[in-house]
Amino acid sequence: MKHIIVTAAALVLMSSLIAQARPAHAVIEDGREVTAAMLTLPSAVDGTVAIQGCTACKRVTLTLSRTAQFFIGRQEVTFADLKRHLRDNPNSNVLVVSPINQPVVSRISASVPDVK
Repeated sequence: MKHIIVTAAALVLMSSLIAQARPAHAVIEDGREVTAAMLTLPSAVDGTVAIQGCTACKRVTLTLSRTAQFFIGRQEVTFADLKRHLRDNPNSNVLVVSPINQPVVSRISASVPDVK
């Protein structure tokens, strides 16, 4: 009986040490899912991005990083290409990504329109 208790205690201690050795999962980015119509992009890459869900909703403003990346689907595109795509597809789903707790946009991804 004494041997079983010591073995059980050793197993509990080992599992505790293993759990502590694993890196903790941390959230490193914020993502906001919006439609293109809810998004106002700046004229230049280092301007202000505004998101407003409805006329009565609070407007969220973020700064667009000079190093931000832009995607349509999985294809990386220029800022001008993204703006054209969003203008032509106002119902497109858009993901606006920023580092956690920072009002700086690091990535904008737009969905590819459905082909009918």
